[in-house]
Amino acid sequence: MILVATCSFGQEAKKTKKINIRHSDKGYYSKAEGKQRLIGEVVFEHEGALMYCDSAWLYSAENRIKAFRSVRINQGDTLHLRGDQLDYSGESRQALVTGEEVVLEDTEMTLTTDRLRLDRNTNIAYYTTGGRVVNDDNTLYSEEGYYNSNYKVFSFKDSVVLNNPDYVINTDTMDYDSEAHVAYFFGPTTIFSDSSKIYCENGRYNTDLNIAQFNKNAYIYDGPRFLTGDSLYYERDGEYGEAFRNVLIHDTVDNYLITGNYGEYFGTKDSAYVTEDPLYTVVDEEGDSLH
Repeated sequence: MILVATCSFGQEAKKTKKINIRHSDKGYYSKAEGKQRLIGEVVFEHEGALMYCDSAWLYSAENRIKAFRSVRINQGDTLHLRGDQLDYSGESRQALVTGEEVVLEDTEMTLTTDRLRLDRNTNIAYYTTGGRVVNDDNTLYSEEGYYNSNYKVFSFKDSVVLNNPDYVINTDTMDYDSEAHVAYFFGPTTIFSDSSKIYCENGRYNTDLNIAQFNKNAYIYDGPRFLTGDSLYYERDGEYGEAFRNVLIHDTVDNYLITGNYGEYFGTKDSAYVTEDPLYTVVDEEGDSLH
């Protein structure tokens, strides 16, 4: 999970501005209830953000609005949020948008969920009821997620799935850089493709270059061959693997094992190189081993 905090010492707290009404076709004010009813192409402005809806309640004393139908929030030219209902506080600068399809868009991605909270102080949006993120060729699903629009970084938790045309990644906790297209894993992770299966419990994967660095209980199944080590470097396109410490390469077709402390595997050439105390073992049909 990525958290960003901003602290200021020796400065006075910034005075919160009131929510302004830019436009509405009709308006009604209830002095007894201290709220104003606005109907028809309603537009609010608050500290650089424009908020649109079909109808709304404005609570002036609380500096808060409740907006309904065709809700949109535009923050500058880059961040756009839409849904069915909005609850926004001008004091805390917190927006809660709900609906059948709540969509957050910026220059890097599109996030879809049914309940999204946006903190305009930190520009962090988060959901806890399941969401889908589309970023170029990658589509990501998770039960919980945080998006830091300042750094274009996601933090996903619980049943995380990254779908790419060439592979599928399943994990429990992942950070994803939507600009660099790099996924970072922090728990049990499995990567499936047509030709290979990869497992690790810590690592990163560049989805553009198809290059990975895996740590902690990492292994690769490439067809009939198995590669493992304390840490692995892997280039998926060239089927090239590099392993460090406690290296094991196992070929189930030719029935051999190679162990050592450093190894390289060339899948397209069907060859391997192991050094630093290497041991090559062949098992015959009767189960006897030759070292």
